[in-house]
Amino acid sequence: MKTFDHATTGFPLRGSHAALVCATCHGTAAGARVTPVMLEGFARCAACHADPHAGQFTRGAAITDCGKCHNEDRFVPTIFSAAMHNATRFPLDGGHEAVPCVKCHAAELIAGKRVQVFTLAALPALVQVLPAGCLA
Repeated sequence: MKTFDHATTGFPLRGSHAALVCATCHGTAAGARVTPVMLEGFARCAACHADPHAGQFTRGAAITDCGKCHNEDRFVPTIFSAAMHNATRFPLDGGHEAVPCVKCHAAELIAGKRVQVFTLAALPALVQVLPAGCLA
């Protein structure tokens, strides 16, 4: 199947996906042939990948667009920029511009998983790791 053009499926293989062997997503059948499959909602990361943020970026049952912060090359580092952060309720001004992300966005246990804290929904965990007076 090396000559198969995956772009004809509506899901072109870009970034890290291009390096995967077919069986990673499609499995194998008798004779080691790749099982043809159409994944429902394959255009969404959550169709194949577990939510690494433990629901911090869900609205109702829908996960927001992962492409706002990540790309297909690799999950980390994020493509979320300082300019994007400045459009949130917590702009990086003054001394906050020089603070490493992990100082505020520490890993905490959320829903039984160790995840980085990013959203107001996870604020109770975030407040516990911030220096006194940070959110005053």
